[in-house]
Amino acid sequence: MSEFRRYGILFVFSILFYVPTSLFINHVYSLSLEKYIEHERVSKKNIFDLLNVKHPENYKGIENLLKEMQQILKDKYMLVNFEKNSLNIFESYTLIELKDKIDKKQQAEISNNVRDKDIFVNQVNIDKLWYFLTFIKMNNTQKYIVSLSISEDVLDLEKNKQISHIMLLAVLLTMLILLNIALKHTQKIKKLNKTLSENLERLQIVLDAVPLPIFVKNKHNVYIECNSAYVELTDVDRNEILNHKTDNILPEYLAEVHAKKDLELLSCDNIHYKEIYNSRDNKTVIYEFFKTVLKKDGKYNGYICAMVNVTRHEEQEAYLERRVGELVPLLNNEVIKNMTLAKEHEEARMRDVKFSVIGQLSAGITHEINTPLTYIKGNVEMMKMDLEDLEDSNTKKNLLEDFAHVSSGVAKIATIIESMREMSQHTKESSEVVNIYNTIAVSLVMAYNRSKYISKIYLNEKEFNLGFNMKEFVFLSNVQEQRIEQVWVVMVNNALDELQKKESYDDRELFIDCKEEDEKIIVTFRDNAGGIDAEILNNIFEPFVSSKPQGGMGVGLSIAKKIVLDQKGDIDASNDKDGAIFKITLPKA
Repeated sequence: MSEFRRYGILFVFSILFYVPTSLFINHVYSLSLEKYIEHERVSKKNIFDLLNVKHPENYKGIENLLKEMQQILKDKYMLVNFEKNSLNIFESYTLIELKDKIDKKQQAEISNNVRDKDIFVNQVNIDKLWYFLTFIKMNNTQKYIVSLSISEDVLDLEKNKQISHIMLLAVLLTMLILLNIALKHTQKIKKLNKTLSENLERLQIVLDAVPLPIFVKNKHNVYIECNSAYVELTDVDRNEILNHKTDNILPEYLAEVHAKKDLELLSCDNIHYKEIYNSRDNKTVIYEFFKTVLKKDGKYNGYICAMVNVTRHEEQEAYLERRVGELVPLLNNEVIKNMTLAKEHEEARMRDVKFSVIGQLSAGITHEINTPLTYIKGNVEMMKMDLEDLEDSNTKKNLLEDFAHVSSGVAKIATIIESMREMSQHTKESSEVVNIYNTIAVSLVMAYNRSKYISKIYLNEKEFNLGFNMKEFVFLSNVQEQRIEQVWVVMVNNALDELQKKESYDDRELFIDCKEEDEKIIVTFRDNAGGIDAEILNNIFEPFVSSKPQGGMGVGLSIAKKIVLDQKGDIDASNDKDGAIFKITLPKA
């Protein structure tokens, strides 16, 4: 409400209240005054009879008459002479003083009414006071005794009138102040109601924006508010929810549960619990109810509840419990496995230390043995030539057989020394981009004189022979060419050693595949010799581990792995139903 409108209401109220009330006071005053004037007139008439003014000759002059009247009446009187036809009795010398104090209209009214009357009384206002002007006609003359008096009763009446008006003004002022305060409070209340309404609308918008079902109940368990999510959940119109109890909204079993839980709120400030709720599409949903007490003057006045769908959470918890039950044995096994691996790593570290020591020792041994070995090999060759110059005889034959054994032994010693040198030294050969397919073919040529008597060999599904196209495929990798060829020779010779154990040549097969996969070059050696003994499969690449019954030191695969790792590659071994599989992975150039 604007200030202008409020002041307008106050002004209209003051007019509507003051004017009728003031008129009523004036009317009461007028009635009282008329009654008093009548009483004055009667009183003067009695005085008139008492004085017997019809016979003024009985008095000694007018002065004596006035004195007598003053003594009796205790009032001021005047003797006035005026002509009967005089228009205005106030032109008289005696009343001339009143002429300027009484308005002309009232003078004319008094002048017209006083003639031919024995007594006439009228009220006049002089100097803001009301007086009674009384004319008493002397018998058969044009003389009047004029009395100008003011009565205590009239003064009291006038005072009462003034007091009444003052009280009226005071009451009006008080009422205006109270009305102004009431209007201000009304204005504030309207503003507060408007603000409250706006806040409630905003709160409803916020509640509706929350995806969780929320509702509010009063102390009588009646819904007083809810959001859209709760309306959607219950599938009941909002108007049918508000001002109703749970029994009318929820299924009977849920209503009973909530009723019992609501009783707990009388002794605590909040509770939460889970219940199963059947949705509209007949799906079982688990909700967790969070209820918080609303208090007024420290007493329970209802509560607010938020519902959280914990179905997925419950399912995940159940799933986790199942998985934990399943994983505990696996974890125990994993712990055991990790402990085993840690033990194996420690053993591997110790082996590496030993291997390093052996390598250092081998470097010294190979250096010390290689010189006399070279001397022995030279002399053995010379002895062979000398023996061949001898005449044929049984002695020569026996010596040549012994020489063959000696040459074989020397060759084996040379092979062992060369292996020990590979283990002990870091080659200075530089890496270069080479065709891995070609290096495999070159290694097969080197081993052909042996392999042709032991087993058929297939490279990328084609049987190898000396007329083989060694550049049919190109798989490039940045490696040390001679050292990688040495790996292929070790792989081929180990496979031939195992295949040689099979009786029939036709039953022996070695398959070598070379291909690219995920920026890697993969070379696979697969034979049908029955596989690697399970007892040494996990340790096959360790030094001095061998499945050969005689003649092998067990360092070939260890050397092969060291070379492959130096080329930033990897090697592993496994078995299939027919034999062993060695897989070498090298980076693609």
